[in-house]
Amino acid sequence: MSFVSLSAGGSGAGIGPLAPGTGGNTVREDANKTILRLWYDEMWAQTHFDLIPSLAGPIYMRHHSRGASDPIPAQEYVRMAAGTEPGAKVVDFNYRLVAEGDYVGSIGRMVFDSGHQWDWVQMFRLADGRMVETWLPGMGGTDPRTYPRREAAWVGGEVPKMGPATGPKAILARWYDQMWAKCDFDLIPQIAGPIYTRHDLAGARRALTAEQYRDTLKTVGGNWRITDFDYFLISEGDLVVAIGTWKMGGNLQWDWVQAFRIEGGKMVETWLPAMGGTDPKAIHTAASKWDRSIIPAPFHSPKP
Repeated sequence: MSFVSLSAGGSGAGIGPLAPGTGGNTVREDANKTILRLWYDEMWAQTHFDLIPSLAGPIYMRHHSRGASDPIPAQEYVRMAAGTEPGAKVVDFNYRLVAEGDYVGSIGRMVFDSGHQWDWVQMFRLADGRMVETWLPGMGGTDPRTYPRREAAWVGGEVPKMGPATGPKAILARWYDQMWAKCDFDLIPQIAGPIYTRHDLAGARRALTAEQYRDTLKTVGGNWRITDFDYFLISEGDLVVAIGTWKMGGNLQWDWVQAFRIEGGKMVETWLPAMGGTDPKAIHTAASKWDRSIIPAPFHSPKP
Protein backbone atom coordinates (compact mmCIF):
# COMPACT_ATOMS: atom_id res chain seq x y z
CA MET A 1 0.00 0.00 0.00
CA SER A 2 0.91 3.63 -0.18
CA PHE A 3 -0.45 6.35 2.01
CA VAL A 4 -1.03 9.96 1.10
CA SER A 5 0.00 12.36 3.83
CA LEU A 6 0.37 16.00 2.93
CA SER A 7 2.09 18.56 5.08
CA ALA A 8 2.83 21.83 3.35
CA GLY A 9 2.28 20.06 0.03
CA GLY A 10 4.48 16.98 0.56
CA SER A 11 3.55 13.30 0.13
CA GLY A 12 4.87 9.90 1.15
CA ALA A 13 4.55 6.24 0.19
CA GLY A 14 5.14 2.73 1.52
CA ILE A 15 4.34 -0.85 0.47
CA GLY A 16 1.89 -3.46 1.80
CA PRO A 17 -0.79 -6.00 0.76
CA LEU A 18 -4.43 -5.67 -0.30
CA ALA A 19 -4.20 -2.08 -1.47
CA PRO A 20 -7.20 -0.62 -3.29
CA GLY A 21 -6.29 0.21 -6.86
CA THR A 22 -3.64 -2.51 -7.26
CA GLY A 23 -5.58 -4.93 -9.43
CA GLY A 24 -8.72 -5.51 -7.38
CA ASN A 25 -10.58 -8.72 -6.69
CA THR A 26 -14.13 -8.71 -8.05
CA VAL A 27 -15.06 -11.80 -6.03
CA ARG A 28 -13.80 -10.19 -2.83
CA GLU A 29 -15.55 -6.89 -3.56
CA ASP A 30 -18.85 -8.58 -4.45
CA ALA A 31 -18.65 -10.60 -1.23
CA ASN A 32 -17.99 -7.45 0.78
CA LYS A 33 -20.98 -5.73 -0.82
CA THR A 34 -23.12 -8.72 0.13
CA ILE A 35 -22.14 -8.25 3.78
CA LEU A 36 -23.11 -4.57 3.61
CA ARG A 37 -26.43 -5.38 1.95
CA LEU A 38 -27.25 -7.77 4.78
CA TRP A 39 -26.21 -5.06 7.25
CA TYR A 40 -28.61 -2.59 5.67
CA ASP A 41 -31.42 -4.75 4.25
CA GLU A 42 -31.80 -7.18 7.14
CA MET A 43 -30.13 -5.73 10.23
CA TRP A 44 -31.16 -2.06 9.92
CA ALA A 45 -34.26 -2.13 7.69
CA GLN A 46 -35.77 -5.17 9.44
CA THR A 47 -34.26 -4.38 12.89
CA HIS A 48 -32.66 -7.84 13.07
CA PHE A 49 -29.95 -6.66 15.45
CA ASP A 50 -29.13 -10.24 16.39
CA LEU A 51 -27.35 -10.48 13.01
CA ILE A 52 -24.63 -8.06 14.10
CA PRO A 53 -22.19 -10.68 15.52
CA SER A 54 -22.30 -12.59 12.21
CA LEU A 55 -21.62 -9.44 10.16
CA ALA A 56 -19.24 -7.41 12.34
CA GLY A 57 -16.58 -7.97 14.89
CA PRO A 58 -15.69 -9.58 17.17
CA ILE A 59 -14.25 -6.09 17.73
CA TYR A 60 -15.79 -3.41 15.53
CA MET A 61 -13.55 -0.31 15.46
CA ARG A 62 -15.63 2.84 14.94
CA HIS A 63 -14.23 6.28 14.12
CA HIS A 64 -17.50 8.10 14.73
CA SER A 65 -19.21 10.99 16.50
CA ARG A 66 -18.84 9.30 19.89
CA GLY A 67 -15.10 8.83 19.69
CA ALA A 68 -12.09 9.11 17.40
CA SER A 69 -11.25 5.41 17.79
CA ASP A 70 -13.90 3.41 19.60
CA PRO A 71 -13.42 -0.40 19.63
CA ILE A 72 -16.85 -1.93 20.28
CA PRO A 73 -17.45 -5.67 20.86
CA ALA A 74 -20.10 -6.96 18.48
CA GLN A 75 -22.39 -7.99 21.34
CA GLU A 76 -22.21 -4.50 22.82
CA TYR A 77 -23.08 -3.02 19.44
CA VAL A 78 -26.19 -5.24 19.38
CA ARG A 79 -27.40 -3.43 22.50
CA MET A 80 -26.41 -0.02 21.13
CA ALA A 81 -28.19 -0.51 17.80
CA ALA A 82 -31.33 -1.88 19.46
CA GLY A 83 -31.49 1.17 21.71
CA THR A 84 -31.02 3.72 18.94
CA GLU A 85 -34.66 4.01 17.84
CA PRO A 86 -36.59 1.66 20.20
CA GLY A 87 -40.00 0.81 18.77
CA ALA A 88 -39.46 2.92 15.65
CA LYS A 89 -39.69 1.51 12.13
CA VAL A 90 -37.71 2.38 9.02
CA VAL A 91 -40.13 3.89 6.50
CA ASP A 92 -37.75 4.99 3.73
CA PHE A 93 -34.21 3.78 3.08
CA ASN A 94 -31.96 4.28 0.04
CA TYR A 95 -28.25 3.63 -0.40
CA ARG A 96 -25.48 3.15 -2.97
CA LEU A 97 -22.32 1.10 -2.37
CA VAL A 98 -18.81 1.66 -3.77
CA ALA A 99 -16.32 -1.20 -3.28
CA GLU A 100 -12.61 -1.55 -3.87
CA GLY A 101 -10.27 -4.02 -2.21
CA ASP A 102 -11.19 -4.55 1.44
CA TYR A 103 -13.16 -1.28 1.62
CA VAL A 104 -16.79 -0.40 0.92
CA GLY A 105 -18.10 3.16 0.81
CA SER A 106 -21.77 3.94 1.34
CA ILE A 107 -23.92 6.94 0.41
CA GLY A 108 -27.31 6.69 2.06
CA ARG A 109 -30.36 8.02 3.85
CA MET A 110 -32.68 6.35 6.35
CA VAL A 111 -36.01 7.72 7.62
CA PHE A 112 -37.75 6.43 10.75
CA ASP A 113 -41.43 6.80 11.63
CA SER A 114 -40.23 8.66 14.74
CA GLY A 115 -39.38 11.57 12.45
CA HIS A 116 -35.63 11.11 12.68
CA GLN A 117 -33.65 10.99 9.44
CA TRP A 118 -30.02 9.98 8.92
CA ASP A 119 -28.02 11.10 5.86
CA TRP A 120 -24.47 9.78 5.49
CA VAL A 121 -21.34 9.01 3.58
CA GLN A 122 -19.54 6.19 5.41
CA MET A 123 -16.57 3.88 4.83
CA PHE A 124 -16.15 0.30 6.04
CA ARG A 125 -13.18 -2.07 6.10
CA LEU A 126 -13.84 -5.80 5.97
CA ALA A 127 -11.66 -8.76 6.88
CA ASP A 128 -12.49 -12.48 6.80
CA GLY A 129 -16.05 -11.77 5.73
CA ARG A 130 -16.89 -9.32 8.52
CA MET A 131 -16.94 -5.58 9.04
CA VAL A 132 -14.05 -4.73 11.36
CA GLU A 133 -13.69 -0.93 11.03
CA THR A 134 -15.79 2.06 9.99
CA TRP A 135 -15.39 5.81 9.50
CA LEU A 136 -18.39 8.08 10.17
CA PRO A 137 -17.41 11.38 11.85
CA GLY A 138 -21.01 12.56 11.77
CA MET A 139 -24.30 12.38 9.89
CA GLY A 140 -26.71 14.89 8.43
CA GLY A 141 -30.47 14.70 8.62
CA THR A 142 -32.67 15.51 11.60
CA ASP A 143 -31.32 13.43 14.50
CA PRO A 144 -29.09 15.63 16.73
CA ARG A 145 -27.63 12.52 18.38
CA THR A 146 -25.75 11.76 15.15
CA TYR A 147 -24.31 15.23 14.54
CA PRO A 148 -20.52 15.62 14.80
CA ARG A 149 -18.97 16.32 18.19
CA ARG A 150 -15.84 18.36 18.75
CA GLU A 151 -14.64 15.96 21.45
CA ALA A 152 -14.57 13.12 18.88
CA ALA A 153 -12.05 14.85 16.56
CA TRP A 154 -9.52 12.43 15.10
CA VAL A 155 -6.15 12.43 16.84
CA GLY A 156 -3.91 10.88 14.16
CA GLY A 157 -3.60 7.45 12.58
CA GLU A 158 -7.30 7.09 11.73
CA VAL A 159 -6.87 7.52 7.95
CA PRO A 160 -5.93 4.19 6.30
CA LYS A 161 -3.31 3.57 3.63
CA MET A 162 -4.03 3.24 -0.07
CA GLY A 163 -2.52 2.34 -3.40
CA PRO A 164 -1.56 4.63 -6.29
CA ALA A 165 -4.22 7.12 -7.36
CA THR A 166 -5.19 6.00 -10.86
CA GLY A 167 -8.31 6.48 -12.99
CA PRO A 168 -11.01 8.59 -11.28
CA LYS A 169 -8.90 8.68 -8.10
CA ALA A 170 -6.20 10.60 -9.97
CA ILE A 171 -8.65 13.47 -10.39
CA LEU A 172 -9.26 13.54 -6.63
CA ALA A 173 -5.52 13.29 -5.97
CA ARG A 174 -5.02 16.46 -8.01
CA TRP A 175 -7.96 18.08 -6.16
CA TYR A 176 -6.30 17.36 -2.83
CA ASP A 177 -2.56 17.53 -3.63
CA GLN A 178 -2.57 20.59 -5.86
CA MET A 179 -5.76 22.55 -5.22
CA TRP A 180 -6.51 22.03 -1.50
CA ALA A 181 -3.03 21.41 -0.07
CA LYS A 182 -1.72 24.55 -1.76
CA CYS A 183 -5.01 26.50 -1.60
CA ASP A 184 -4.65 27.06 -5.34
CA PHE A 185 -8.34 27.72 -5.94
CA ASP A 186 -7.73 28.90 -9.52
CA LEU A 187 -7.34 25.21 -10.41
CA ILE A 188 -10.99 24.45 -9.60
CA PRO A 189 -12.40 25.02 -13.14
CA GLN A 190 -9.74 22.61 -14.46
CA ILE A 191 -10.79 19.82 -12.08
CA ALA A 192 -14.52 20.38 -11.42
CA GLY A 193 -17.55 21.45 -13.38
CA PRO A 194 -18.73 23.00 -15.53
CA ILE A 195 -21.54 22.50 -12.94
CA TYR A 196 -20.46 21.17 -9.55
CA THR A 197 -23.54 19.96 -7.63
CA ARG A 198 -23.00 19.82 -3.87
CA HIS A 199 -25.12 17.89 -1.35
CA ASP A 200 -23.45 19.25 1.75
CA LEU A 201 -23.72 21.03 5.07
CA ALA A 202 -24.96 24.20 3.40
CA GLY A 203 -27.87 22.63 1.51
CA ALA A 204 -29.37 19.41 0.20
CA ARG A 205 -28.73 20.36 -3.43
CA ARG A 206 -26.63 23.32 -4.59
CA ALA A 207 -25.67 23.53 -8.26
CA LEU A 208 -22.66 25.82 -8.60
CA THR A 209 -20.51 26.62 -11.58
CA ALA A 210 -16.86 25.81 -11.07
CA GLU A 211 -16.15 29.52 -11.23
CA GLN A 212 -18.70 30.24 -8.48
CA TYR A 213 -17.10 27.64 -6.22
CA ARG A 214 -13.64 29.02 -7.00
CA ASP A 215 -14.70 32.58 -6.19
CA THR A 216 -16.37 31.47 -2.94
CA LEU A 217 -13.22 29.73 -1.73
CA LYS A 218 -11.02 32.65 -2.79
CA THR A 219 -13.24 34.93 -0.70
CA VAL A 220 -13.42 32.82 2.46
CA GLY A 221 -10.13 30.95 2.19
CA GLY A 222 -7.68 33.51 0.92
CA ASN A 223 -5.57 33.24 4.09
CA TRP A 224 -5.98 29.51 4.71
CA ARG A 225 -2.91 27.37 5.35
CA ILE A 226 -3.52 23.62 5.38
CA THR A 227 -1.25 21.19 7.28
CA ASP A 228 -1.44 17.67 8.71
CA PHE A 229 -3.33 16.54 5.64
CA ASP A 230 -4.01 12.80 5.19
CA TYR A 231 -6.49 11.19 2.84
CA PHE A 232 -7.53 7.80 1.46
CA LEU A 233 -9.50 7.03 -1.71
CA ILE A 234 -11.44 4.15 -3.21
CA SER A 235 -13.37 4.15 -6.47
CA GLU A 236 -15.81 2.09 -8.46
CA GLY A 237 -17.18 3.20 -11.80
CA ASP A 238 -17.73 6.95 -11.75
CA LEU A 239 -17.80 7.29 -7.94
CA VAL A 240 -14.91 8.01 -5.57
CA VAL A 241 -15.15 7.92 -1.77
CA ALA A 242 -12.59 9.74 0.37
CA ILE A 243 -11.60 9.65 4.04
CA GLY A 244 -9.64 12.73 5.04
CA THR A 245 -8.37 15.00 7.77
CA TRP A 246 -6.48 18.29 7.84
CA LYS A 247 -5.74 21.27 10.03
CA MET A 248 -6.15 24.90 9.02
CA GLY A 249 -3.78 27.43 10.48
CA GLY A 250 -2.29 24.74 12.68
CA ASN A 251 -5.31 24.28 14.94
CA LEU A 252 -8.80 24.10 13.42
CA GLN A 253 -9.37 20.53 12.17
CA TRP A 254 -11.74 19.00 9.62
CA ASP A 255 -12.40 15.21 9.53
CA TRP A 256 -14.58 13.82 6.75
CA VAL A 257 -15.89 10.98 4.64
CA GLN A 258 -17.01 12.37 1.29
CA ALA A 259 -18.16 10.97 -2.05
CA PHE A 260 -17.65 12.40 -5.54
CA ARG A 261 -19.01 11.62 -9.02
CA ILE A 262 -16.71 11.96 -12.02
CA GLU A 263 -17.93 12.71 -15.53
CA GLY A 264 -15.91 13.70 -18.56
CA GLY A 265 -12.70 13.70 -16.54
CA LYS A 266 -14.02 16.23 -14.00
CA MET A 267 -15.77 16.22 -10.64
CA VAL A 268 -19.43 17.09 -11.20
CA GLU A 269 -21.16 16.09 -7.94
CA THR A 270 -20.28 15.58 -4.28
CA TRP A 271 -21.91 14.31 -1.08
CA LEU A 272 -20.78 15.67 2.31
CA PRO A 273 -23.67 15.76 4.83
CA ALA A 274 -21.44 16.34 7.88
CA MET A 275 -17.83 16.76 9.03
CA GLY A 276 -16.05 16.08 12.28
CA GLY A 277 -13.10 17.95 13.75
CA THR A 278 -12.75 21.11 15.81
CA ASP A 279 -13.78 23.98 13.50
CA PRO A 280 -17.01 25.51 14.87
CA LYS A 281 -17.86 26.80 11.38
CA ALA A 282 -17.89 23.24 10.05
CA ILE A 283 -19.04 21.33 13.14
CA HIS A 284 -22.63 22.36 13.58
CA THR A 285 -26.15 20.97 13.42
CA ALA A 286 -27.28 19.75 10.02
CA ALA A 287 -28.53 22.45 7.67
CA SER A 288 -30.43 20.13 5.36
CA LYS A 289 -31.91 16.70 4.89
CA TRP A 290 -31.80 14.61 1.74
CA ASP A 291 -34.63 13.12 -0.29
CA ARG A 292 -34.16 9.89 -2.20
CA SER A 293 -33.30 11.66 -5.45
CA ILE A 294 -29.99 12.77 -3.90
CA ILE A 295 -28.66 9.18 -3.57
CA PRO A 296 -26.77 8.37 -6.80
CA ALA A 297 -28.57 5.96 -9.11
CA PRO A 298 -28.84 3.06 -9.34
CA PHE A 299 -29.50 3.00 -5.60
CA HIS A 300 -31.01 0.20 -3.55
CA SER A 301 -34.11 0.61 -1.38
CA PRO A 302 -34.55 -2.14 1.25
CA LYS A 303 -38.12 -3.07 2.00
CA PRO A 304 -38.93 -2.02 5.59
